[in-house]
Amino acid sequence: MPDVFFLPTSGRDGPYRVGELVARLFGRLRVEEHWDRRARIALKVQVGERGRPAPLAPAWLAPLARRLHDRGLLPFYTDTCSLYRGELSNAVTQLRHAAERGFVPANAGAVYLVADGVAGEAQHNVAVPGRHLARVDVATAAAAAAGLVVLSHCSGHLQSGFAGAIMSLGHGLAPRAAKLLQTEALKPKIDTALCAGCGVCMEVCSFAAIGLVEGRGAIDHELCSGCGQCMTVCYLEGIRPDMAAGSPLFQERVAEHALGVVADKPNRSAYLNFLLGVTRNDAGVGQTEPALFPDIGILASTDPVAVDQAALDLITEVTGRPLAGWVGDQPDPEPQIAHAERIGLGWRQYELRTIAET
Repeated sequence: MPDVFFLPTSGRDGPYRVGELVARLFGRLRVEEHWDRRARIALKVQVGERGRPAPLAPAWLAPLARRLHDRGLLPFYTDTCSLYRGELSNAVTQLRHAAERGFVPANAGAVYLVADGVAGEAQHNVAVPGRHLARVDVATAAAAAAGLVVLSHCSGHLQSGFAGAIMSLGHGLAPRAAKLLQTEALKPKIDTALCAGCGVCMEVCSFAAIGLVEGRGAIDHELCSGCGQCMTVCYLEGIRPDMAAGSPLFQERVAEHALGVVADKPNRSAYLNFLLGVTRNDAGVGQTEPALFPDIGILASTDPVAVDQAALDLITEVTGRPLAGWVGDQPDPEPQIAHAERIGLGWRQYELRTIAET
């Protein structure tokens, strides 16, 4: 049964204090024992779109990066190109945006690289024992790294119901073609009764899949990629994915891609889930959102399934209701976690070990 270490804390403790705690919590995992000197270690992060704060402040992560440097390792922060328009859609603007957010060595303790190349085309193909897929594409820099530290700001998610370690691995480290394969089952639908005909969804669609019919939005599913950006910008929440069929398939494909990312890294990956400032949507949404409930703390494990299950369990235990009760009309994340365990990504049963903040 995998251990999940839990350190209760709050982002209000200050960025440098949180950074000290992150490095200490990571040390409990002892994953460094499996990394050779000068091994390249990918620190998976999200810098967030313009218009909302970075989900994880560089000061929270800098002590961890410096710890790895001091042990003779070569850490680098990384993420991949997004499907939707914005600063994260290509390496040129993403690198500039990350630097503006403070992800530079002087502030964050390590360089920042885009894992899948200039336009999301750099990928490595891996065999997996999946239900849906026999092979998956993984971002090249993630595949080339000797080890991974996946740093996830937990939140709700319009397509999966929960964004944590599995989403960070399977979707966050997938190149463009793999993301499209995952999202192709997600065919958003517009509730015409809620549509104001404002055209904002048309402006953000990278695939020219949305038009106006009699003053209301309409989606051409032959052109739609299922990326979900239209859902995130609809102020009336009138665009939703196909919950019954599309979301479970999306979630299971994400889990199979996650397995591909770590297939050659047994005992060489670590996962930290931050239950600090948990919001309804993930950091890709270009809107500032309030936290759903007070900060809970940070979880760490070498098992991505266990750390996600523990995060969901703690939300229920501490707040008195499950995440679904906070995020409203979003998919149930159960298919992703259940499938991840079924294909061997990790275990849902875990031993929670609480660490006192000192």
